[in-house]
Amino acid sequence: MIFHRFLTCTPSGGRPDELVDYLRVYRCDPELQLTVPCLEKGQPPLVISIAALGGGTVGQAYANNGWVYAVHLDGVLVASGADLYCGGFAHTHRQMAAILAAGLADHTADRPALASQCDRLSVWADDLEADGDD
Repeated sequence: MIFHRFLTCTPSGGRPDELVDYLRVYRCDPELQLTVPCLEKGQPPLVISIAALGGGTVGQAYANNGWVYAVHLDGVLVASGADLYCGGFAHTHRQMAAILAAGLADHTADRPALASQCDRLSVWADDLEADGDD
């Protein structure tokens, strides 16, 4: 069984609807950027960027690690955080992106911009988990 903790994104100290880009807060570049494929014609680009806290190598699996991420829909930041953890089970960047996508699909109440993307995120998360490692 895979254990992870997924919390909600934290608004910045500015406007309540303004999100913090945690990749900038942690001064790191994404180690992996993945574009979620469209399910229907005309869906906007959906990109998930992720990095292992403290740095990591794509393809390597890390246990007891935190992850920082940013999600952009049509170029606009819609979710970001440093609240994704893999616990005692080692996961790769791609596996953590799948866990993140599944969590985002299940928790869109505080992310209205992603509400119309639930199926897309769920299908993609399932596909990533079925494909295996990075």
